[in-house]
Amino acid sequence: MTNDADVVWLLPRGHVDAKRVYKRVLRPAAGAATETAATTVSTLLENDAAASASAEPPPPPPPPALVPPPAKGERVAIHYQLFVAAADTEYRAATADATGRVRLDGTYTTDDDRRAAPFTFVMGRSHVIPAVELALATMRPGELARVHCGAPACAFGVRGRRGADGTQLVRPNCGSVEIDIEYLGTVRPNGTMTAGVAAQAPAGESAAAAAALSPPPALRYRKTRPFTELNTAAEREAYAKEAKELGNYYFKQGNWEAALQEYQVALQSLRLAADMEEEQEEQEKGEAGVAEREREALVQALWNNLARTHYRMGAYADSARCADAVIEARRGNAAAEVVISPDTDANTDAEASTRRNPSVLAKALFTRAQARTELGEYEAARQDLLQVMRLEPNHSAVRTQLDKVQRLREAYRDKERSTFGGMFAANAPATMTTSSSSTAAAGAPNKVSASSSTTTTRTTSGVVRSNRLPLLSSASSRAKPTVRVGGSGGRTPASQ
Repeated sequence: MTNDADVVWLLPRGHVDAKRVYKRVLRPAAGAATETAATTVSTLLENDAAASASAEPPPPPPPPALVPPPAKGERVAIHYQLFVAAADTEYRAATADATGRVRLDGTYTTDDDRRAAPFTFVMGRSHVIPAVELALATMRPGELARVHCGAPACAFGVRGRRGADGTQLVRPNCGSVEIDIEYLGTVRPNGTMTAGVAAQAPAGESAAAAAALSPPPALRYRKTRPFTELNTAAEREAYAKEAKELGNYYFKQGNWEAALQEYQVALQSLRLAADMEEEQEEQEKGEAGVAEREREALVQALWNNLARTHYRMGAYADSARCADAVIEARRGNAAAEVVISPDTDANTDAEASTRRNPSVLAKALFTRAQARTELGEYEAARQDLLQVMRLEPNHSAVRTQLDKVQRLREAYRDKERSTFGGMFAANAPATMTTSSSSTAAAGAPNKVSASSSTTTTRTTSGVVRSNRLPLLSSASSRAKPTVRVGGSGGRTPASQ
């Protein structure tokens, strides 16, 4: 347990092991140190100039921009060394150092040896002990830290760890685990690594592939400063915008869970920023109207992004719900209030105002149409697509999606006709009646026993078939055991 200022606690406050799992930064991230130093020098010069020109104190400089830590679902690359106390291991191939630690594993042996290949794994998949993921969630590329884990639950647990020969490498309930971790960066889908430096796409590679290789955005607020330290609405809005940018980065990488989390953080930050702005003084209300409209536009964009993310994750009902939020907000807005009907050609002023900025509404309608298609709501999806065509006639994907919906509709209707055709066909089968003369010619009356509960019918094509009727359960029906299909004067017991 330590109280040093350079310590970063890795478990939330109040956790039973909060003071037993922490990291100490041995070397900060290269970009953070460089930019911080440059910002400090430029800030001093600006402060001197401002002090000579005016007695008012200059505003505080913005925090340095940093690359975000890795998120759940990203593949990371690290160099590491694992140590335990000599009393907590039976491994004797290595001698203890001056502090009594024994090195058990790692990708390098000394600070100058980095020739071994880095160790890579996917965050959030339980590929490593929990203390490593807790530390990496606070680290940036280039940072070197020493992680102290005194809680067995965050290390090797109650069983410890045995080697291939049965040697107890780590004793059960070991509380002396220390790991030196150098975070190198995240690994892209093509095998290259993102270390906070802008990447150049190979020649001939598509724009989409180049976007997938782009580095994560540098952040000044999100994952850089605690949200509780943001004291103005402007800072909280900047926090939300950076969360949105980070969500877009994860979306392009195909990391849907991380993107979903960032979009939700951005929405919550905007709500808190709006609450803070309502508490401002009355003289600031004039500028608040413009900020409120910008915030509404950002909220609608975030709902659209959430709808697309849910759709990619296969949560089609949630995707449609998020798209509904955008559509209702757009139609409820006094500046763009319109209910678009695909069968109406009227061009009202409200519809014209919607057409001036149709992309937000069109995206929401298109996403909802795709979600409804997957949910089997083909007619509702068709109506959404027709509305998109009215808003954006040149939308490239609408016609393709509309053709898909039409094909699925027809296939569904064909299946319904084949399944329920005998029940709901226009030419329903008529009950076969036998006249008294034909019955006499046959030499016997045509009777159907209630115990077998069957009746004979003849279809329009002349095919005779027998349909079993359900057994009657009422006492009055059981008292009348037979049903006669007679001639023109025949009556059933139920009609007597």
